[in-house]
Amino acid sequence: MQKTLILTIRNMLMACLLAGSISAQNPNIVNGYYISTKGDSISGQIHVGKISGNNFYFRDHGQKTWKNLNAGEVAKSGGDNGLVILPREIRTTQDTEYVFVQKIGGGGYNIFEGKSPRSGNVYFINSKDNETLVWVNKLGYDTQLKTMLAPCSQQVTMQKIRYSGNNLERYIAEINRCAYPDEQPYRYRRPPGFRMGIGMSAFYYSINPVVTSNDDLPYYGNYRSVNKPGLALAFRFDIIPSLAVFTGISYIDKNMRSDSLVERVVFTVDKPGIPPYPAYDYYKYSAELDFKYVEVPFGISYTMLPYRKWSPIFSIGLTIQKSVTNKLIRDYGDPICQPCAHPDPGPPGLYSVKELPPSKSYEANFFGGVALRRQFGRHHHLEFNLAFYRQEEVSTEIILGLVPRTITINMKTNRIQTGLTYYYFFNKKS
Repeated sequence: MQKTLILTIRNMLMACLLAGSISAQNPNIVNGYYISTKGDSISGQIHVGKISGNNFYFRDHGQKTWKNLNAGEVAKSGGDNGLVILPREIRTTQDTEYVFVQKIGGGGYNIFEGKSPRSGNVYFINSKDNETLVWVNKLGYDTQLKTMLAPCSQQVTMQKIRYSGNNLERYIAEINRCAYPDEQPYRYRRPPGFRMGIGMSAFYYSINPVVTSNDDLPYYGNYRSVNKPGLALAFRFDIIPSLAVFTGISYIDKNMRSDSLVERVVFTVDKPGIPPYPAYDYYKYSAELDFKYVEVPFGISYTMLPYRKWSPIFSIGLTIQKSVTNKLIRDYGDPICQPCAHPDPGPPGLYSVKELPPSKSYEANFFGGVALRRQFGRHHHLEFNLAFYRQEEVSTEIILGLVPRTITINMKTNRIQTGLTYYYFFNKKS
């Protein structure tokens, strides 16, 4: 079992790395062009993840080698998803430098972001009425923006402005809704890096159990399906926009009951005048296997449309279960003769509750699922989930007597789980 588990984890990790290597080509590499300072127009691919300061990486179509272009060679560049890159001059009291800035939001007013080796993040603004880029100076930017964007700057609800890409992008979006209500809003979807989300899941599950043992009489039978609600804490880690790993913790109650069991019960007949002697009868009884677990899943998920509001998600993984309670409850009826092997009936109305040893800890079980995700901005995700779990648990009971024996209870369950999961993501500030 341990060897199989190790091989399974290894295969899942290899699949994760393969999916990551395939998907990682898409987010940061976009089709685009650049116009050189000599007026030549060259088409190819832009590496969005390597736009830094006064350099960015570009390769011609059909080429494998990337060219490192600087601001002195490029007059303008652009690409898919509305990517616009321009070289800009920044003058400070100490020096003058050129940086590449890319358009991150707009409509009527547009905002551009760049990263200066000396000054850090820098921002420029222009509008469709005046295409000249105006540098938003970090010293006094609040007053500069409110003056430049008046009177709409007095009407927006967002009064506190920070010198960051996400904040300024939202601020310009509010200004555009006021100043250019008929303009189509613009937002360049920058590929996010690694991020973490924490969530809460409410679900409903249905289990169809099959219970067997190496001693058929005490436990074998048709157990009724289990249908119960549950809650789980979830953690998700986006490696790239389309690929994530996830885990969490949940509490699963597998309380299974069967009313069609028969067992031979041995008892002692003690009558006056004769020595006590052993006898037995067959009893019909109901059995309740009360098994409860803490469950921890480990899985990988693939999001087909990471930048869309709605997207299907596919996931696979394994769960590790830690037994909390293993209890066997038996409620016997009156004895039945099949046929009577002795003249005296056994005791009526037997009832027993027995704590069983915990089922094997950390049994690995497998699952697969699909979900439909709805994004509400950058921080809030809602997922509608459907998953299928194939699980097996083993517990043992040692019965003492003249000939001690061990009974192994084997439970195979198919679990269907549907639910709703909310995630809050902690995005890195730009």
